[in-house]
Amino acid sequence: MLRRFLIFILFPLFLFGCGNDSSNEKLTATVRQTLSLLQENPQFVMYMSFKNMRQTDFWKTYVSDSIIKAESELGGMLNVFKNATDASISNGLDEIYISNSWEGENSFVLRGSFNKDKLKSYAESDTNLYKETFDDGITVYSHREKNLFFFLKDNGTICASNFPSRIKEMRDVKDTSQTGILKNPEVLSAIENSYFKNSFWLVSTESSFIRGIFSNFIESKSKSYPDTSSFEIDTNKIKSSGQDTVNKQDIMLRNLSKAVKSVCLSGKMSSDLKVTVQFGFPDETNALNFSKMLSGMIALSKLAASATKNENAPGMKIIENMKIDYEKNQTRIFLEITKDNIEAFRSYNFMNPPK
Repeated sequence: MLRRFLIFILFPLFLFGCGNDSSNEKLTATVRQTLSLLQENPQFVMYMSFKNMRQTDFWKTYVSDSIIKAESELGGMLNVFKNATDASISNGLDEIYISNSWEGENSFVLRGSFNKDKLKSYAESDTNLYKETFDDGITVYSHREKNLFFFLKDNGTICASNFPSRIKEMRDVKDTSQTGILKNPEVLSAIENSYFKNSFWLVSTESSFIRGIFSNFIESKSKSYPDTSSFEIDTNKIKSSGQDTVNKQDIMLRNLSKAVKSVCLSGKMSSDLKVTVQFGFPDETNALNFSKMLSGMIALSKLAASATKNENAPGMKIIENMKIDYEKNQTRIFLEITKDNIEAFRSYNFMNPPK
């Protein structure tokens, strides 16, 4: 479920972009050290700073009401913490870190203002919540219905997982520990290379996860696939123009999954929403070839929209302002969603578009 949601979020952004003004955002020391609490070899890592986003006009205008409604209907992990500590996305929960592995281990770190007294009383009143205090003085809570284990690392930090073994590992992490993602140079480098760092980002260096992203995207497109044989890392060629669709898909997926070493989605909220999708490669040549391929795909999308008289659709307005570039071994797609874009989507009649 979580993986499908991430793919659904990522690839609409794959198509759109705008504005490549330089980002000077740095990974803070606190965020970097918190990465030591997550598992060393994750399928993906996600970070969201609700504290930073809540202060923006974009959040207040377009996100806040939806979040409040979603929280009231949510029956999962965040709802447990809201009921137990009074901290929610709309108030009190400042940051969340999420990672998982193919074995199903989910790791969560939440930072914010947590009501410890309410947590104690909640543990006594909720029959689904159990607690166990260990020799180190840490009390671990378990919610059997949600298969959730968690504890207060300090007054402003909650660590959680669906695996007791992960809880034990997070309990053992100290303030100066070089553990978790800090021991994985590939993932750490991809995070440090993310264009935006202060609102939200998602990073993966896992080849199967990256292949899954491309697979979902390719299956949603037409039967015309770009030639990916220019990637130097792969020598496979499309030898026959009459090859069936499945073979073309397989070749494209094989080429891309061999060439792309990391994927990063990062964004920044202010009065609008800026998003960058990055693809990391072993070298600059592959990054250049991929940027050319993407530019060709976008050009075809524009031609197709013009031929079907859909060039005035709201999405095409965003595509018109798209920017793709590459720097060193990174290909980047830039997206900007403005108030005008959102209002255009809201007012557009998709069932009866203008002719």
